[in-house]
Amino acid sequence: MNFAIVLLLCLPWIYAEQSFSQELRDFDFGSSHQATVTTTYGVFEALTNGKGPFQLIFDTGAGVNVLNPALIAQLGLHSESSQAKLPAFGGPVESKAFHADDVRIGGLTLHHQAFYSVQMPWPDGKGPVGAVGYEIMRRLVVTIDYEHQQLTFYDPTSFT
Repeated sequence: MNFAIVLLLCLPWIYAEQSFSQELRDFDFGSSHQATVTTTYGVFEALTNGKGPFQLIFDTGAGVNVLNPALIAQLGLHSESSQAKLPAFGGPVESKAFHADDVRIGGLTLHHQAFYSVQMPWPDGKGPVGAVGYEIMRRLVVTIDYEHQQLTFYDPTSFT
């Protein structure tokens, strides 16, 4: 009886572990198991589909990845979906998802990333052109070192 209860309690963990390895393993670090980038108040540089670098914000509250519509057009990203409503301050925002083949942040490469088209608040184009958050944090272990202005991304299978 106790064995059956323990097994039932472990099944969600076992399923989650299998699910992670199959669905969320869309990144690589090259020969390492981690990547560190310099950040200024959560802003860092990234390449998207080999172009850039572009400034992105690491926003722990961002439920989805977002990019400026002008950058999406410049990169020629293809739409993945019909209109969707994204929650935002001031009310929902209408948007579409677009597909990026890869996003490179330092030594980390994320493959097959979805970005929603959302106008960032810098009209002159001199600020960050997008934001990432949850989509990275659900795949990787992330540490934020405010003192040294660094973001470090770790492969969760090798994180100790």
